[in-house]
Amino acid sequence: MENLIRNFEEEIKLKFEEIESIGEKNFIKVLNAFRNNNISESDFFDSTGYGFNDIGREKLEKVFAKIFDCEDSLVRSQISSGSHAISLVLFSLLKPGDELISITGEPYDTIQRIIGIKNSPLSLKDFEINYKEFNILEDEIDFKKIINEKTKMVFIQKSMGYGKRRKTLINSEIKNYIDKIRKVKNEIIVFVDNCYGEFVEENEPTSVGADIIAGSLTKNPGGGIAKSGGYIAGKKDLVEKCSSLLSSPGIGKYGGAQINFKSSAFLGLFLAPHFVKETLKGMVFASKILSYYGFNVFPKWFEKRGDIILGIEFENKNDLLKFAQLIQKYSPIDSNAIIEPLKEDFYNYEVIMASGTFTQGSSIELSFDAPIKEPFIGYLQGGLMYEFIKYVIINLIEEFKRK
Repeated sequence: MENLIRNFEEEIKLKFEEIESIGEKNFIKVLNAFRNNNISESDFFDSTGYGFNDIGREKLEKVFAKIFDCEDSLVRSQISSGSHAISLVLFSLLKPGDELISITGEPYDTIQRIIGIKNSPLSLKDFEINYKEFNILEDEIDFKKIINEKTKMVFIQKSMGYGKRRKTLINSEIKNYIDKIRKVKNEIIVFVDNCYGEFVEENEPTSVGADIIAGSLTKNPGGGIAKSGGYIAGKKDLVEKCSSLLSSPGIGKYGGAQINFKSSAFLGLFLAPHFVKETLKGMVFASKILSYYGFNVFPKWFEKRGDIILGIEFENKNDLLKFAQLIQKYSPIDSNAIIEPLKEDFYNYEVIMASGTFTQGSSIELSFDAPIKEPFIGYLQGGLMYEFIKYVIINLIEEFKRK
């Protein structure tokens, strides 16, 4: 096994160098954003009550806006998840009679609840917001035919989600779609779900024409340090509308106390390019060695990546469950837990989740989740350190070989 691993690492060396180069450029971008906004220790101090005049919070949002190459951002501990951030954007920017179009097919399950595709106590459907979906990854779309006078927003999911071997988009592809959309209706809002994609490439969707993006700080931009929070970034007027829904109209971005948040948010953001780089190297190694041992994986190790996720297709349910349980076994936290599939309210099927992480649900840390349905596809993501991911995958393969 040792000789095999050395050979694999030699084969993927050039891919590692490419990832290192992107990571370095992103680190410099982050460092310069900190320096240009004069971040100081006092910016980490808590605000209380209404949270007015929180200079550190304002600087954090300026740093995010600079890094994401856009006008403004909203970065708050009160945004509880990526789905929450996406919900804020959709409910803030769409009005009764508007039309929302997804061009990347069926969105992730939690987003389906927000839209009203699946039953939910509250959804866009309740506000008579129309919804259509197309899949640009499977079919050629004529934007002139699908966009009309009521179409207010086009939604793009960058990451693969739970799609059947769904391809993750890269930002140059997103730019191509945006350019085509603008030719049909220039004033349309293009919204990109950027979860799992931050710092994977040299730029972000807002750098290539997206009006607004959203994500979670327990994913890439939190660097494994932020314990909570999410962000929205994009055009100033759109971000302001989102802030009015998060707090209240008239207060918007100017209120909202941040307690035990800013220090970890700043530090996590500073470290994020490094940890994303380490994670990507781990996913490339995992793709290479799992493929060698007969696992059907996507993307392949040599393919350009748009997120930190590795899709793995299994022959049967038992293999999928065993893989998840072994990820849990070799995790630093709750390694003795025996995980089983669970039916959660926001899924229509059982899901298994391996997450021996320091922060609950943190997917920049090594984790694995999968819907229990055919085809049996699981999703490996995160890891923070290449050495850790490598160690886990090698031991996992050894245990699979003994089955």
